Amino acid sequence: TSLKESWNFRKMICQQMLILQHN
Repeated sequence: TSLKESWNFRKMICQQMLILQHN
């Protein structure tokens, strides 16, 4: 589960980065 959580965390960061770039 630790790995899965880490993946989710990465995904969230990627999404946030994309949103920031869009702005």
